[in-house]
Amino acid sequence: MMKKSMAILAVAVLMLTPVIFADMDADAADVQKCRFCQEDLYHCEGTAILDAKLEENIWVYPLGEDSSMKAYIADPQNAPRPSKGLKDVVEGEKYDIYCFDSPKQFDCSSLKKVLGKYSVHLTVQDRTVEKFTVTSLKDSYQDFPVYVLEYHGSETTLSQYYAVGNTATLNHYKDDGHYELYTNYSSMDLFVEAEYEISVKEFNGSPYLYIGLCIGITAAIALLIFWCGRKPKL
Repeated sequence: MMKKSMAILAVAVLMLTPVIFADMDADAADVQKCRFCQEDLYHCEGTAILDAKLEENIWVYPLGEDSSMKAYIADPQNAPRPSKGLKDVVEGEKYDIYCFDSPKQFDCSSLKKVLGKYSVHLTVQDRTVEKFTVTSLKDSYQDFPVYVLEYHGSETTLSQYYAVGNTATLNHYKDDGHYELYTNYSSMDLFVEAEYEISVKEFNGSPYLYIGLCIGITAAIALLIFWCGRKPKL
């Protein structure tokens, strides 16, 4: 009976060993926020060609009253959300116009790109793995159920899709590229806001040594189970 109890205790210790090593190497999750936009933003001074109500994906201001939009363009990740501007326009009046596509309600022949699409850049250092979880993804109109991680490198390009709340594993690649966060749904807003958790696991020794240790422990557990299950010799 004593031998069997010792064997069970040994199995428990061996099973906990890789968990202890993993916890020692993993940083606590860090909660962060970011914005991203999947469209280029354009500006022009245009004249309304008819009296019209404005759509959601266009931002129109009386001439010279677009300071909140200019502040956002200068610092899109941190500036306060710009005012929405006017809800309707008057034929023949001239306005400052910001949009993703050519506006149909205006005579606007000189569109100029003022902000390219952008996202947070996530880099993974050598000998580390990052666990990444988006916990919230929304704009002013809706919540999004899916987030996309795009890896951009000189040798590797890939896109992976995850449900909000699910965890992605970010690996280091030799081409030292980066990950970008997006959604596969269209947004009518200036940007989408994301809240995410990220933790880093660092391999202090060789990752192959760690893998070998886990394999050895598994084999030892199997051997102990076999030994404990043997019938006694008569």
